Amino acid sequence: MTADNVTIDGGGHALVGNGSGTAVTAAGVDEFTLTNVTLVDWAAGVSLRDVSDARVSEIAVENASAVGVAVEDDARDVRLAGSSIRNGSLGVRVRGDASDVTVAETAFADLTGVGVDLRGDEGRVLNSTFETTGGAAVHVRGDGALVANNSVRDTVGGIAVTDAAAVTVRANTLDEVQGPSIHVAGAGDVEMPRIRPSPGFHGVDVVLHPMLPAGMAGMADMAYGGGPDGVDDGGTTTRRYVDVTMLSPTPPDPVRVVDNVVRDSNGNGIVAANTSAVTVTANHVERSRDGVRIAGGSDATVANNTAVLNRDDGITIAASADATLRNNTVRNNTDDGLYVVGDGAVITGTLARDNGDDGVDVQNSTLAAVRGNRLVRNDDDGLYLRFVLNGSVEANVIRLNGDDGVDLRAVTGTVVANNSVCWNDHHELVRRDGTSNTTVTNSVC
Repeated sequence: MTADNVTIDGGGHALVGNGSGTAVTAAGVDEFTLTNVTLVDWAAGVSLRDVSDARVSEIAVENASAVGVAVEDDARDVRLAGSSIRNGSLGVRVRGDASDVTVAETAFADLTGVGVDLRGDEGRVLNSTFETTGGAAVHVRGDGALVANNSVRDTVGGIAVTDAAAVTVRANTLDEVQGPSIHVAGAGDVEMPRIRPSPGFHGVDVVLHPMLPAGMAGMADMAYGGGPDGVDDGGTTTRRYVDVTMLSPTPPDPVRVVDNVVRDSNGNGIVAANTSAVTVTANHVERSRDGVRIAGGSDATVANNTAVLNRDDGITIAASADATLRNNTVRNNTDDGLYVVGDGAVITGTLARDNGDDGVDVQNSTLAAVRGNRLVRNDDDGLYLRFVLNGSVEANVIRLNGDDGVDLRAVTGTVVANNSVCWNDHHELVRRDGTSNTTVTNSVC
């Protein structure tokens, strides 16, 4: 189809192919509509190239050996709705040169590949169902996407976000996914240098912009200021020492994983790997491996989640810096409620109860803060700290745990104060070998 303002209404009929070719093609057109038709036994069901304002609705694509619907070549403002794609290879493919593509209220089933491969920016996958796909239900690689209110069941992968920014994964339900149910990786960000005060410098008005990866846009020039250089009687120039401030370009908006329900994953429930500032909030994860796992990267926020009955830890922070864990409920997990490795972690408002190992386990961390948590009835320690430097443990309620209330091992320079620690089976608080310069005050019932 190469004419503008065309509507094709199949009237409920079927177009049956021989396993090759494309059933319907629109290229270089505006205002194209395809509706009410079944496309069977084609290599591709629908191909939309360089189109705008295209609407595809109430179609069924069956046995497409290559792709059900392909959107590419600068296509924009495309909507697929109220349709089904079954018994084929890839469901919907949106190339990176396409944008503003919506897939809504569409059923994907029995595909050997990915349900929706969304590489274009500002895409949306809404209110759709995915069952028995051989790849991820939805794989997002374009910025600004929204994946919301979908149902995913018995797929090889769930919802994956790779090297994309400003993506929201919200209010989806995922059951019996074979791998990770929600997997965020990279998030399209770069590791930004930390701003640290540099002692001993007393000049003014100097700004240095750090080296960033090749091709990184937004680098500004160096700006120098301060008074003139000094020249002594021998003619030797002495450079003045000046303060240095590190400025970084504004990073892209992070990925948000919000209000999802994940059950019975063969892999981890929600995973974010090597991301910056990912937000994981208000999700419910049960009967998965780890409920939530943050691996690498920095500045994750994990808040208001419930992780129960998972086969390993409720929530894991694995070598991720400056994570904030706030108001999470972790209970009846096989291993720890919270397991945290990484500098600068802040753990507040957690209820860790009836877990098979420790309520909270923090290790190999500098500047960890554990404040205002309730750690009760866990099978081992309420709070286990090991190899922690310059941390703080304050205002926690730690009771009725199966071993120690607080177990400190090789902990240095840490303050343990104003905690309610009582009725634990072994020690209320124990300082083991390697613990030094650690202050314990007012940690009684």
